[in-house]
Order: sequence, then C-alpha cells, then structure tokens
Amino acid sequence: MPAVRALEDRGRALTEALAVQDVLAYRGAIDTGAMLDTLLALHEELNDRPFVDSPNVAEFVERYRAAVDDVRSWRLGKTDFDFVRTLARGQFGIVDIVRSKHNKGVYAMKTLNKRALLSQREVRLSRAARAAAQTRHARTACAVS
Repeated sequence: MPAVRALEDRGRALTEALAVQDVLAYRGAIDTGAMLDTLLALHEELNDRPFVDSPNVAEFVERYRAAVDDVRSWRLGKTDFDFVRTLARGQFGIVDIVRSKHNKGVYAMKTLNKRALLSQREVRLSRAARAAAQTRHARTACAVS
C-alpha cells in the first residue's frame, strides 16, 4: 500500500508544519488566517454557476459550507469597531481611527473603494492595450477603438 503510506506521510508533514510555532517561517508558508481566507475565496469562486455543475465541485461546496459559514462569522468586520475619527482620505479609500469593541484597543482601519480600484485597473489595462496596439512591427496588425 505505497499510496496509503504516501498519503499518511503527507498528512503527518502537514500536521507538523501547522504545529510549528512560527508558521510564517516554515518554508515561507502562509499563516492559518491566510489559509482560511483562501478557503473562503475558493468556496465563493466555486459556488459560481459554471463550476457548481460539476459533481466534484458541488460536493466540495456542500461539504465545506458549514465550515465556511463558521470562518466567515469569526472574521473581524466594521461592526466589531467603534468609529473615532477619520485620519485620511485618498483616491481609493479612507483611513479611520477605530476602537475595538472587544479589547478597547485603538487601530487604523483602511476602507477601500472597490469601484475606484476596479475603475483604475480598467484604465491601466486600457492604456496598456492602446500602447501595445500603437507598437509598430512588421508582423503586427493593430486596431485601436
């Protein structure tokens, strides 16, 4: 049973890696919070219509739905803080001084404007496409709209 043995070895290696006090130092690994964020993102992406039609994906989505709901409820959000004052405003968002409702600590919270970020990304992509289209090369046909 070499396949079973290999699976056990991989499971043991993963358990040992997660047991390391400084997970960030373990071969450049990500921390547990980042792993949970990845699970949330993956679950959300796979929950989309084209993917969920696959039986394996549907099984994954259903199997981890409760765990994803738990993780989502554990995440900190705006409602976990009291607003103190605005520190700065920028093109892509606002930085506020906030006080934690849990430990009364004072923190800076950056709130990004997703619409502005996406708009800026579209502008950069459009400029890059236009620059590429304006490049003259013997084997390139260009059309700029």
